[in-house]
Amino acid sequence: MLKQQLNLSLINEKLKSSGLNQSDIAKELDISRESVSQWFSDDNFPRPRHLLALSNFLDLDYSEVVIEEPDENEPVYAFRKVHDTVHSKEDVEKVKEIGYSLEKLIPFIKLNSFKTTLSNPKNNIFYISEIVKDLKIKFGIKSTLVEFEEIQKIFTGCNAFVIPVLWGESDNKTNSIHIHLPESRTDWIYINLDSFIYDYKFWMIHELSHLISPEIKDESESESFADNFAAEFLFPLNQAEVLVKSLKSFNTEDILPQLFDKAVELIISPYTIYKQINKYLLSINHELIDIPKIVDTFKEYLPHDKNITLTELFFNKKLPEPEEYVNLIEKYFSKDFINALKSYSINESFSVGFVQNIFHISLQDSKNIYSAIKLQVMNKFKVN
Repeated sequence: MLKQQLNLSLINEKLKSSGLNQSDIAKELDISRESVSQWFSDDNFPRPRHLLALSNFLDLDYSEVVIEEPDENEPVYAFRKVHDTVHSKEDVEKVKEIGYSLEKLIPFIKLNSFKTTLSNPKNNIFYISEIVKDLKIKFGIKSTLVEFEEIQKIFTGCNAFVIPVLWGESDNKTNSIHIHLPESRTDWIYINLDSFIYDYKFWMIHELSHLISPEIKDESESESFADNFAAEFLFPLNQAEVLVKSLKSFNTEDILPQLFDKAVELIISPYTIYKQINKYLLSINHELIDIPKIVDTFKEYLPHDKNITLTELFFNKKLPEPEEYVNLIEKYFSKDFINALKSYSINESFSVGFVQNIFHISLQDSKNIYSAIKLQVMNKFKVN
């Protein structure tokens, strides 16, 4: 693949000789001054139609405006889709832009020299069960209820950073995005906070599985392994055995209340518990249970204060203040990421455009978060 960047040296030279500036470009192309500023600070890259218009305006060839070179360290991405959503070429290019922006934060992060990985991983329930036990011991996870902070501990140990984002509930096409930066061997997981709380842990442990099992190259096998790993991590087979033995019968009416109560207790999907129960039943040659549309039934069963998004869980409201949002990331998700952003804001060209690109959000939201970060940095200097 080719890495593209604007030939800013030539463009600035042309602007100077023609008596033009960035405002003239914005006016000619009918775009915001902020957008043009992002191009010139290398926080964003123009769309094809804007590149063509820019070339025509400056009377330069496309090859003079854009520098193209092979990029062996191009960000690698994976979308976690809502249903069977197909992402456009523009979606893909945007994710790559985010990856290139994230690379600017690497100098401000202390990376682990050793990453947790599995040697010769096998998609076998007994192997996965042992691996999960070992991993929980290593990171001090003692309870069946896996806390949000405990998940984050493991990610940090893998040079992986979780960035929660507010992408909305209705039109979002993606639950999460995984970006891998080959040069630094870091991974960045974007998770949508405006999603059902009972899905979050499974998505995160699913992503963790991909991080620690790079030897599994086949995509289908890798996804199957990740699903089995996440299910075992969140509701082990021995817990499934306990739940099965506590059932009065295998009638759906008897099963659902206990299954749903357990899902609420552990903040995980009842579907995960259901699948683990059937794995246990299969292991003892028992007839499997069949519960159609279990997730839909679960949402109808939940009281209003439990049928919520991650945003509502953490903030007790649908829209947090910018400072609350920044503090949440630092406390529960990725302190290293926030600290890197703060360091970058002092040492490099930190802009609203950079924040917009990093978080993949609207311009107004970016301005609010930018201000919150700058304010925290200023207050820290005042205290010191």
